[in-house]
Amino acid sequence: MGMSQEKDGGKTPRIYYSFGDYGGSNGKDANRTYSGGYAAIERPRIRFSRDEIKHLALATVVLTIAFSFALSRPGWITPSFNKEFLLGVLDFMPAAFAGVVTAFLLHELGHKFTAQRFGLWSEFRYSMSGLVMALFVSVVFGIVFAAPGAVYIGGSVNKRENGLISLAGPGVNIVIAFVSLPLLLFVFANTAFWGQLFYTVFFINSFLAMFNMLPFGNMDGKKIMSWKPAVFGITLCVSVGFVVAAFNIVELYALIMSLL
Repeated sequence: MGMSQEKDGGKTPRIYYSFGDYGGSNGKDANRTYSGGYAAIERPRIRFSRDEIKHLALATVVLTIAFSFALSRPGWITPSFNKEFLLGVLDFMPAAFAGVVTAFLLHELGHKFTAQRFGLWSEFRYSMSGLVMALFVSVVFGIVFAAPGAVYIGGSVNKRENGLISLAGPGVNIVIAFVSLPLLLFVFANTAFWGQLFYTVFFINSFLAMFNMLPFGNMDGKKIMSWKPAVFGITLCVSVGFVVAAFNIVELYALIMSLL
């Protein structure tokens, strides 16, 4: 989710991708000035280029459509693409949009803003092939498997900075899940529209946090575990707990109501 170089390791800069890191780079972008934006290494402050805003917007729109298709169909049943099905897709679009903005967009911005706080150049770029794949799989199979792009980070970081940048993404997801769960259970449980919306926000954020905490490859979890194993363990356990709660939300609600 960012391209960085550890100061004490002398490693080649790498690109960390959204929704799970899956690639690498020779670091050519580390000191690049993009046509729509700003120089790579400047004093710490939050800023966006025009190109980055366009990339974030397109990725958000495509993922919203993908999640709308996935949420509107029961499992692996092949859709008929009739009027009723398409109206169902539109019905789920507000919840899908809320889930994508809170889970994908804020996750990526968490990485970006933390990197910029350390004085690093940081911008999101979408992957067209990843977006096309996400849309295709959601329409055909009713699931979302997405590698929509990457937050590119240019500059050198130490292990602590790399760990904090990595933690920022799933950390944002956990905070949002933590806030949305009580709202779902105690405020919007009996309202169809808002209940659906807050459940979607809770589920997508919980699952994305857990997925990114896997300690493999270039995932956030591996970098966090390398930095502070205790932080990794706590973050992983919390995210897994939220995912379990999401899959058993009806039983959780019944249990809580029985205790009140």
